Amino acid sequence: MSSDDDTSDGGEAARLRARLAELERENQARRREVVFARAMIEETPLVIYAKDTAHRFVLSNARHRTLVARPHGEIYGHTDRELFPDAADDIDRVSETVLATGRAQASEFVLPIEGEERTFLETIFALRDAAGVVFGLGGISTDVSERVRAQRELEAKSRELAVANAALYGSLRLVTAQNAQHRMMVEISTALARAGSRAALFATLVGRLCPSLGVDRVMLCKRRDGAAACGLRLLDERPAAALGPRTAGPGLDPDAEVVELSGHELNGTAVAEVLRFATPRSTREHARSHFRDWQSMSERFGLDQFVTVPLFSEVGVFGALCVGLRGETPPTVEQIGSIVQFGSMLSAHLGVDEARENVKTLNAQLESRVLERTHALLQSEARFGRLFEEAPQALLIVDGAHRVVQSNRAARSLFAYEESQLVGLPVAALVPEPLRASHEVLMRRMDSSRASGVMASGRAVRAVRRGGVHFDAEIGLVNIDLNGEPHVLAGVTDVSARVAAQEAVTRSLSEKETLLKEIHHRVKNNLQIISSLLALQADHMEAAEPAKRLLAESVHRVRAMALIHQQLYGVESLDRIEFGEYARTLAGTLRGAFGSGARLSVVATTPVYVTVEIGVPLGLILNELLTNAFKYGSPTGEPSVGRTGPHCDILVEVGVVGDTVKIAVVDSGPGVPKNFDTGRSSSLGLQLVRSLCRQLRSKLTVDSDRGARFELSMPLPPRD
Repeated sequence: MSSDDDTSDGGEAARLRARLAELERENQARRREVVFARAMIEETPLVIYAKDTAHRFVLSNARHRTLVARPHGEIYGHTDRELFPDAADDIDRVSETVLATGRAQASEFVLPIEGEERTFLETIFALRDAAGVVFGLGGISTDVSERVRAQRELEAKSRELAVANAALYGSLRLVTAQNAQHRMMVEISTALARAGSRAALFATLVGRLCPSLGVDRVMLCKRRDGAAACGLRLLDERPAAALGPRTAGPGLDPDAEVVELSGHELNGTAVAEVLRFATPRSTREHARSHFRDWQSMSERFGLDQFVTVPLFSEVGVFGALCVGLRGETPPTVEQIGSIVQFGSMLSAHLGVDEARENVKTLNAQLESRVLERTHALLQSEARFGRLFEEAPQALLIVDGAHRVVQSNRAARSLFAYEESQLVGLPVAALVPEPLRASHEVLMRRMDSSRASGVMASGRAVRAVRRGGVHFDAEIGLVNIDLNGEPHVLAGVTDVSARVAAQEAVTRSLSEKETLLKEIHHRVKNNLQIISSLLALQADHMEAAEPAKRLLAESVHRVRAMALIHQQLYGVESLDRIEFGEYARTLAGTLRGAFGSGARLSVVATTPVYVTVEIGVPLGLILNELLTNAFKYGSPTGEPSVGRTGPHCDILVEVGVVGDTVKIAVVDSGPGVPKNFDTGRSSSLGLQLVRSLCRQLRSKLTVDSDRGARFELSMPLPPRD
């Protein structure tokens, strides 16, 4: 092959490697997109779900689960007929249409949520695979219950208006089809019905009411927030200059669009009575001087006759309509009835206008809340992204294939990898080669018994950095759900320094324990040498010499102390010994030293552990009490009749009662003399016992009934 061919092959390989690197970056970006998309689906206030072609749920976000009030297990694999049987027919019909046509369908469904029927605007669309084949359904829903309720109220008002208009129109047509006033009434009602805003409604009223009603002046008075105060508005177009002279009166300023009237200004007016009693007032029944507002309008505008009628809403009277006429003839019953009818029509229109404004307000609030929630969601994602990235502990997210899908800065620093190198890396690559087989077994075991929440905490492991540097670490594993798939959040902490420090402490403790054992061994040897010297000295004395007996007792005392150090030398823990075992050894040693054939029993009901500081004086006390028992107890061969029983001459009891250590030495001998007082005894042994009891803050009691019983009570030593 020529060199030109070699160059061509090398260029093609470089292009392939560049393309592979580009594809890998695209895959990483897509995986991150999937993670963020799943988080957005889970946190969005919208209801999002997915179903297979059999209408079984396979995806349900947090908002959907909250509304359904069921966990994953009671949603996945179930259909709408199982969750919402009342609405299942409509949902299934729309779903089948989407599956058949492949086109999205938007519908409203009414579902029972928490005992309340709520309306959802739902878009159901087809899910296609790469080949374009429909394999499932997706759905996005928005709770529009408040908007639907407002719309229904608006429709109800519109229907009421339509009914009122129809009734009014029919009545007018039946009375007289030729009556121009009635035709104008119908026209203004129609115009009001077509008004799309509050401004348009009042613009329609201004300039048309007076000709429509055959009156000279029209004013509207509405309550303010349900209180006694009202707002007054002129509903005709005549300018202020044409209103005639003005005099003082209760708040009538035609130049103002709305004039506020307080409760004080309403006192003694026709408006106040109409608002209070919900019945019309007119100059047919009352003189215009009877009410302050009529009198004021008469003086200002030159009006002679007045009719004031109530305006009704669902909650009662919300305002009054006041009309004025010129002339001496009082308003007729028909005129009053016509004005009352118009008041009813105007009430309906104003109610519709109020409902429309409420709907606008609710929609604006809803849009504001959606924007706020969206902004909060974006802020939350950014905040948690920063928390993950800036966390001081190394964090890794691992997928079900045991590969790293995301890492934070601490993890990349700990393992000496770039972010692009960690993503997609098998977790086994972070474990030393000899441990990878056992690591895979452990991971498979965790996968088979995967449960939500913490799977491991503070587990000690060995890890490896890029470049092959091993280190000790502790990991914590938490099972999480991302994109509907199980993942593991792993927290890794480098504990190499702590492990090294622990190993150093362990070595130091081992050396100190060895040294302490050697010290106890040497102390025991020195005490045995002292004991042997005292014994040799006693052997060179005559048997009758009092000093020989004292030396022998000293030998026993020294051996009792040596026995403490001997036991400490032979146990693992150097800070305490088990006193029951010590009592058995000491009692056996003393019986051999005395050459006694007394029957001996040592009973330890509860293990009693003491330190060497307590063990030495306690051992000396037990030595003195046993020495006394061997000296004065029941002679060998004679059946015991004392308190120790028929098969024992000397009994040693060691145990714990409550928080007190009890040590007793009992013999079946003749007992102590009557009126015996241990506090006044001149015996060296008892003087030693008294001194040691004070040192241990213990109490010694003596009982001589059928033999002697010496019992020591001491506070239970604290046990670490």
